[in-house]
Amino acid sequence: MTEQNKSTGGAAGSAPEADATRNNQENELEAEQESAEAMDAEVPQPPGANETTEGQPS
Repeated sequence: MTEQNKSTGGAAGSAPEADATRNNQENELEAEQESAEAMDAEVPQPPGANETTEGQPS
């Protein structure tokens, strides 16, 4: 009976860990995609932002 408990416990113990790992990977992938989208998004610039201010007093 001890062998049955070990094999059942081992299989049951590894399944939640595998699910947690898969969920973490999915969450990381989703966060990476959101980050990439945010970096690709165009940020509105104020008028005249493309003009240089070199030599002008601040």
